[in-house]
Amino acid sequence: MTIVVTGASGDLGRRVTEELLARVPAHELVLVSRTPDALAPGVEARFGDFDDPAGLRDAFRGADRMLLISSVVTGPRRVEQHRAAIAAAESAGVEHIAYTSLVGVAEANPAAVAADHLATERALADARPEVTFLRHSWYGDVIAHALAPVAVRSGRWTINTGEGQVAPIAKDDAAAAAAVVLTTDGHRGRTYDITGPELVTVGDLAAIASELTGRPVEHDDVGDEAMRDIFLAAGVERPGDLVSFGRAIREGWFAVPTGDVEELTGRPGRTMRELLETSLR
Repeated sequence: MTIVVTGASGDLGRRVTEELLARVPAHELVLVSRTPDALAPGVEARFGDFDDPAGLRDAFRGADRMLLISSVVTGPRRVEQHRAAIAAAESAGVEHIAYTSLVGVAEANPAAVAADHLATERALADARPEVTFLRHSWYGDVIAHALAPVAVRSGRWTINTGEGQVAPIAKDDAAAAAAVVLTTDGHRGRTYDITGPELVTVGDLAAIASELTGRPVEHDDVGDEAMRDIFLAAGVERPGDLVSFGRAIREGWFAVPTGDVEELTGRPGRTMRELLETSLR
């Protein structure tokens, strides 16, 4: 068995690689990246660029299973990149593709990225390889290490998620779930919601951050236009995408707590309190 991991030099790709190396010999892995020299030593690394379909066929050759980690770009280009990767995998003879999709994927989901993932899921459904959809929730690591410290410093957690609930997933837990799907049987044709074990609101997160640090942190609930203005003033890239993500949470598209991670890995995912304890103490 040979397993290919795309986007292997990214944060999630590196974590998946570590999990896979704990389960299978290094010679059964192929890591694909635009920066193969940066990948783990002792594992075969190949250059692969989603914008180079012909090169992807060579990068995927000999693989039986593949983890397709979604591209970092958004919109039509992302969908075209994913379609190119799917076609290359099909041409290379890959039998099983696991894809990192998004919780709450549906046409009505207002999150801009949801359309990208829905189009990719449909392309995979029409392809020859068998498929497993790994629908990821909001990454708890982003909340704990990027958003929470800013909120603690300012005393305000400003966001447009309202009272919307989400079950954030730690990237290590998502990586472990992916590794199980890639190395064991019984997952083809399945869809897993890769979420944390409990639902929280940003108000809940602000309260936990305040408790852990002893500093007041207020949840500052703002509308979409105000959130867009804040992102623009901060020079954030793709502010519209982020605003739509917050709206999707507010409207309940991420309120999907499941036991799928525990079913796959044998342990529950980490809670946001656990992640915040690590980042704020």
